[in-house]
Amino acid sequence: MSEAGKRETPLCPKCGSSEVVPIAYGMPGPELAEASKRGEVELGGCVVTDRDPEWHCKACGHEWGKGVTRPPYHKHIGDPGVGDSTHCICHNLKNPPPGGCGRLHCVNREEQQGDSMTKKSRILMSTTGPDDWQQFLAQPEKHWRAGYSAWALAHCWEAAAGLPAEIEKLLISSTTPDLHQVEPLIALPEYAVDLPGGDRPSMNDVFVLGRTPAGAVTIMVEGKVNESFGPLVTDWEPDSSPGKQKRWSYLLSVLGLDRQGCDTLRYQLFHRTASAVIEAQRFSATDAVMMVHSFSDKDTGFDDYKAFAELFDVQAGIGELLFIGERNNTRLHIGWARGDREFLD
Repeated sequence: MSEAGKRETPLCPKCGSSEVVPIAYGMPGPELAEASKRGEVELGGCVVTDRDPEWHCKACGHEWGKGVTRPPYHKHIGDPGVGDSTHCICHNLKNPPPGGCGRLHCVNREEQQGDSMTKKSRILMSTTGPDDWQQFLAQPEKHWRAGYSAWALAHCWEAAAGLPAEIEKLLISSTTPDLHQVEPLIALPEYAVDLPGGDRPSMNDVFVLGRTPAGAVTIMVEGKVNESFGPLVTDWEPDSSPGKQKRWSYLLSVLGLDRQGCDTLRYQLFHRTASAVIEAQRFSATDAVMMVHSFSDKDTGFDDYKAFAELFDVQAGIGELLFIGERNNTRLHIGWARGDREFLD
C-alpha cells in the first residue's frame, strides 16, 4: 500500500464522495493486485512524474494530489499542498469561472489542447555527458544506478556519435528503405507526451527526431534491463473511471485498434507506441517508430513485446524493425534492439 493509504482518506474535492482510494504506482505484486480487485486501491501504472496524483475517486473518476479535501475553486497545481506546476485545475469544477481563472495555462483557455496538463518548456539545453540525464528522472536517486536502464541508456547514447550502432542496425533491418538513412537531429531524454483522460503523460525514455530521404521520423525509445513493461491492460482497468475510459479509447483510436485481444497485453507498450504516432503528427513526419532498447542478457520482457506485435499480425524478432501499418498517412514501425551490456557498469 502507498504512503497515501496510511493517511486519513479525504473526500473527493470534485463531487464530495467518500468513495476515495489511494493510487499506487509501479508493477503490482499479488497483494496489491488483489487489493485493486477489491476496489481498495487504484493502479496508476508505471508512468511516473513529479505531478502524479495520490487519490482516486471511484464515484466520478477525479484524481488529485496531496489529499486536498476542499473544493478547488482557485486551488491550483503549484499552490501549497498540490504540486509544482503553474497549470490550473479549475476544469474540475462543475461551474468554472467564465474564461478561466486567470492563471497562466488555465485549462479553460487551453481546452482544445486536451486535458493533460504537462508543462513543456520549449527551451532545450545540450548535455555535457551521461550524468546530465539524471536530473530528468522522476526519482533520480532511485533510478540513477549502474545496472539500471536509465544509466545504461544515458551512457550508451552519449558514447555514440549519432545513433548507437545497434539502433542503426535495427533501422537498416526495416523493409522501408527510407529508414536505412536516418539522420538524428535531436535526442531528448525523459520526453513527455500528453494524453487525454488525466494529468499523467507518457514519459518516454528517449525521443529522437530524425530526418530521412522521405521526410521526418519520430522515434520513441523504451530502455530496459530487467524492468517489466508494467501492468497488463486488464490490471490497469481501463473501465474503472471515466478518465481511463477516455484515455484508453484515445490510444486505441491512435493505433487503429479495437479492444479485442488487448486485455492480456502490457499497457505501457500501447502508450509508448501511440506516443510515436502523436509526435509524428506534430512534426508532420512520414514515419513513426517505437523501439525497445534492451540491455538484458535474458531479453527480459521480449515475450510481452512479441505478444504486442502479434496484435498487428506480425512476428517479432530481436534486431528486427517491423512495419505494422499506416496511421493518418504515417508509417508505423516497432522494433527490439539489443544493447551493449558494457554500459551497465
